[in-house]
Amino acid sequence: MQAETAIDVDSSFNGKLLDRLLGMAHHYRSEGNLRQAMELYWALLDKHPGTVQAQSARVSLLDQAEAYERAGARRVARAVYERLL
Repeated sequence: MQAETAIDVDSSFNGKLLDRLLGMAHHYRSEGNLRQAMELYWALLDKHPGTVQAQSARVSLLDQAEAYERAGARRVARAVYERLL
């Protein structure tokens, strides 16, 4: 019983930390710090796959790739698309 409670607490705490990292990434992106934002998005996706935060990071990376493509930065967009596969 105690082990289950510890796991629940750890999961809840980790979820909060992942939410904070995702929030930081969104903040960096809104400020125009795309490199920092993308580093955090990739870290969430690579290190915490299957989490809600990783899925949100995936959507944000796709949005950013589309923005790069619209801006004419097709090589950068393609690199993001390929890594997302």
